[in-house]
Amino acid sequence: MGLVQIIKSLAGIEEWDFSDRRGTLRIPCDLEARLGKADDVVPVRVVDIGLRGLRVLVLGKVRKRAVLELMPPQEKTGPSVTCRIEWKKQVEGGFLTGVSFRESEETLAKSWLFEELRAIGAEAIKTEQRRTGIRVICNTDCMIRVGHNRREATLIDLGLGGALIECDGEPLEEGLSLKFSLGPMDELARVYVNAEVVIAYDREPARYGLKFETFTLGGVTDLERYLTYFYAKSL
Repeated sequence: MGLVQIIKSLAGIEEWDFSDRRGTLRIPCDLEARLGKADDVVPVRVVDIGLRGLRVLVLGKVRKRAVLELMPPQEKTGPSVTCRIEWKKQVEGGFLTGVSFRESEETLAKSWLFEELRAIGAEAIKTEQRRTGIRVICNTDCMIRVGHNRREATLIDLGLGGALIECDGEPLEEGLSLKFSLGPMDELARVYVNAEVVIAYDREPARYGLKFETFTLGGVTDLERYLTYFYAKSL
């Protein structure tokens, strides 16, 4: 299984045409690594990975446009990956850094990173999280309906298996059944989904994690189109 197949498997949306989405799909992860050259290396954490590169939290200084080696942590072995620093942004604890691959897919397939991805993929398959683990930041308007009452809400993030929403008003209890609606938006069709509140976050304004159950309008294919739409907007 090559890099493209692993990424597609982790996303759980193998039917997508990846020819025009190679720069938009990103898989969340949490991997320790080192970045640098020879003895001049800094510790990093890989926070997500895509088909063209990855994002890392750098616990030190790096120079934009530098070509460096992404190496495994000291306790692991394997060929490093040549990368280029495309951008960086200072955040708490270091620099969030966008890194592009400078290797072919054949070379990546022989790297330590490839082996880590294979391990992530195997675990995702075992825990049946392939289709529900991918989340996309949205920050857009949506609607929920509890009984006959419609309430405006903000969609914080979206996945194929659920969503995180934010809304004011009467609290929603965990276990509550409701209807979630999104769209229409640009050329995207409206989606209605029966959902359950699986977690309520104690904050202001309140946030709620929803688990999708059955569609009353649209389906998984429509959600995939929304995922692609918001991935593209985040670039």
